[in-house]
Amino acid sequence: MEPRLAFDRTVVAVDHGDDTVNVMVEVTAPEIEVAERRSVDSVIVIDRSGSMSGQKLRSVIAAVTDILRRKPSSDRIGVVTFDSSADIVSQLDTDPHTAITRVKTVQSGGSTNLSAGWLLAQQMLANSGRSETLKRIIVLTDGHVNAGVDDRDALAQMMSGGVSASVSTSLIGFGDGYDELMLRALADAGQGNEYFCEGPDQAAAVFNDEFGGLAKVVGQNLTFNLETMPAVAAVEVLNDFPTTGDGSRLCVSVGDIYSGETRNLVLRLSIRPQQVLGPVDLGMLRISWASVIGVPELRSLEVPITVTAGLPGEHDLGADPRVRDEVIVLQAARDRLEVKRRAESGDVRGAVDGLRSIRDRLSTVAGQEHQVEELAVDIADIERRGWSPRAAKKSMIDSRQASRKRQSSYLSDKEGWEEDSW
Repeated sequence: MEPRLAFDRTVVAVDHGDDTVNVMVEVTAPEIEVAERRSVDSVIVIDRSGSMSGQKLRSVIAAVTDILRRKPSSDRIGVVTFDSSADIVSQLDTDPHTAITRVKTVQSGGSTNLSAGWLLAQQMLANSGRSETLKRIIVLTDGHVNAGVDDRDALAQMMSGGVSASVSTSLIGFGDGYDELMLRALADAGQGNEYFCEGPDQAAAVFNDEFGGLAKVVGQNLTFNLETMPAVAAVEVLNDFPTTGDGSRLCVSVGDIYSGETRNLVLRLSIRPQQVLGPVDLGMLRISWASVIGVPELRSLEVPITVTAGLPGEHDLGADPRVRDEVIVLQAARDRLEVKRRAESGDVRGAVDGLRSIRDRLSTVAGQEHQVEELAVDIADIERRGWSPRAAKKSMIDSRQASRKRQSSYLSDKEGWEEDSW
């Protein structure tokens, strides 16, 4: 694992009062060959409640059967369905042809008991007989949980327990009827990915990306532990990653890292006034992860964070403009959630003004052209149609995608998308 630090400024002025330094930590995973990767045991958990009837369920079945047809021989995939209760459609060791035949018989039913489906999948993986594999549950749902365990915190605690047993969980929200706040909390607790799949045409792409990522995992539970020095008055994490601790110690959980992938974290450090010229130690960053290449093992490395106290006006040769751009992107991601809050409190005009501000700031950042164009479309759509469940999902997932640098939004290109058109 290769870490790098970049700063928006590396020189703070003595006798200047409080200063702020933004630090971007980049970690790049090594490239691996397919033969080096660990085998994967995964369980797909499909919502078959009544709201999934028709084209929704048919598209999911088609996507799952395609995954089963193309899976590597070293990997195993089980399938569970749930409505008011949960059932095993195919076991992990079921041959692909039989599994496909069984999946094609799934029909829609009653309520949405997500906990029953997840617990059945967890039990399958616990009894898998292959302790050395990478284990993942992938839950797809289109509605609000209304049976079984329906409390968000209780469900999150269940998925946290799965992580303790080396099972991570990804969530796919299908259509515009699911609870985006719950899926966000469950994906964080399960240390997996979170997706917004708008319609049937996007189902295959979501599953392909999730399983493609699983095939490239080189490290799990990537974690940044920061211990600050007395020179730091306060620290803030700008990314939307689960963070614990306060004061001088923070722990940030990032999740999986893929072959050749770079994941980054931006820390905002408030620096106390400095009286002496020279190096200023800001803290020690400990990066840890569970390597899944070769023999599984826990690995870690330490990176010191240091700037220089200099004279007022001193030229800063170490400042990296990429950090300024990344701060703009991450702040825009946060502001998308404020847009959602405003709109859902009835202030749609304030939400539109917020989106315009985000668009204008992102237009100053290279590489954000697509996001700027998409924001213009969003603004026009909200002004024409008003705030909608789709806009709420998109606001949430766009924020997560910008903050975490993972593809998570799969949208229909049909203008005026309506569920009834399925």
